[in-house]
Amino acid sequence: MNTTSIDLPIVLNADEAKQMVSRLLYLAWLERNDVSLTLPPTYQNLEPADTITVTTDNASYSLRLSSINYLPDGRMECKAKYDAPAVYTQVSVADEGQSIGATLTLSGPSVYVLLDIPMMDDSANTPGFLAAMTGYLSGWPGGVLFRSEDGGQSWVDLASGVSPGSSIGYASTSLAAHGGTTYDAASTLACRMYQGTISSVTEAQLFAGTNWFAYGAHGRWEIVAARTATLQGDGSYILRDFLRGQQGTEWATGLHAANDTLVRLNTTSLEFINVNSAAIGSEKLYRGITAGKALDSDTNRAFTYTGVNLECLSPVHLTGNRHPSTNDWELTWVRRSRFSGWRDY
Repeated sequence: MNTTSIDLPIVLNADEAKQMVSRLLYLAWLERNDVSLTLPPTYQNLEPADTITVTTDNASYSLRLSSINYLPDGRMECKAKYDAPAVYTQVSVADEGQSIGATLTLSGPSVYVLLDIPMMDDSANTPGFLAAMTGYLSGWPGGVLFRSEDGGQSWVDLASGVSPGSSIGYASTSLAAHGGTTYDAASTLACRMYQGTISSVTEAQLFAGTNWFAYGAHGRWEIVAARTATLQGDGSYILRDFLRGQQGTEWATGLHAANDTLVRLNTTSLEFINVNSAAIGSEKLYRGITAGKALDSDTNRAFTYTGVNLECLSPVHLTGNRHPSTNDWELTWVRRSRFSGWRDY
């Protein structure tokens, strides 16, 4: 028994594959014989692969020219195969296979943000910063953050992203400057998240720490909280009813620009990266690698931790009185602690 095996680097369903097999089988039978004929010079417009019809006393034959040899007197010695257009139109139906198929997911690259921001809770009262990581695509399987302290010669695994990852996005608009740590009910912010959703919360939940975000970029993060989140038809959100300038970041309220980063400060999906105090102010290289990908699937990102979470917050409510006779000033203010929430004069 003769067997012909053909490997094709293409994807076919069962019916397409059977129709292709049927076509090849019928062509092999149809073209099992060669046909030779000689044509006069008046047919020199013909070329190999052209189809012609030859009529004899008994029947008409459809032929496909396979080769032509031109003789000195202008005649053409032709070789041909029998042709039948119907062979190329197959309607075979394949049997149902046993495989139920598999869903292929595209993992895509990782997106990560290194947050040199004020301390958000008492547990981070050591040198270090927060790292958020997620994927651009829904099939992202998790990721790992790497750091190099020798210019990229060697890399250390710092933290594994928590699947489904952090809520990271960007704001297509920007918030205007706003004085102090006041409640901002007038501003709105349009944003889009790579992963995760945003929901509205009650005022009690807002003040308890739900829907808090780091908003901005390295060196100008503002900590905000949004009470109301409205999902739009294109998958984006409109945020409003903000707490502005939280955790001593009121100085950054006027430094925002369109496309600033937005990271939800959720302790379950953020990693605290410990740093030696001697390394504060020293630039290091980082890479965010999708699980299962090679180390060179991401490029170097330089980041300098400046110890923002260890810095004292600026005092507030400064007042003063000048003594009328000595012109001396007596100043009072309220000191803010970066943790535990106590204040004194």
